[in-house]
Amino acid sequence: LVALILFGSRARGDATPDSDWDVLLLADNLPVSPFRRSRFVYALLPDEWRYQLSILCHSTSEWFSRVTPLALDIALDGIILYDNSQGTVSTRLADLRQKLNQMGLKRQAIGNNDWLWFWQSFPGLNWQINWEETA
Repeated sequence: LVALILFGSRARGDATPDSDWDVLLLADNLPVSPFRRSRFVYALLPDEWRYQLSILCHSTSEWFSRVTPLALDIALDGIILYDNSQGTVSTRLADLRQKLNQMGLKRQAIGNNDWLWFWQSFPGLNWQINWEETA
């Protein structure tokens, strides 16, 4: 296990009593198949937790291979529950937050559970964010 990060409504503080717990699990030596990963991880949980948790399982190399919209959300409001990466995970998320601020990319709530990303000043069509740029 490399890291566990709480994200979503529980991390933002806008959860309802019925909200699930969204967790990103970063680990090495996971099964290649996403289905087998989920089965492996959920089998480790007590029965009463299985329907309350939504766990995304990625290897660190997969997670840091590209910046996804989910990575942007986790950078903004993820809560690191466990980090055995010698600070790599927390540093990269902090660097990504800083990059978002520098680029002027902001997230705004629309409605109760929806979010919209917008630019303070649109940089043009060929923009991208990479993990390497944040380090």
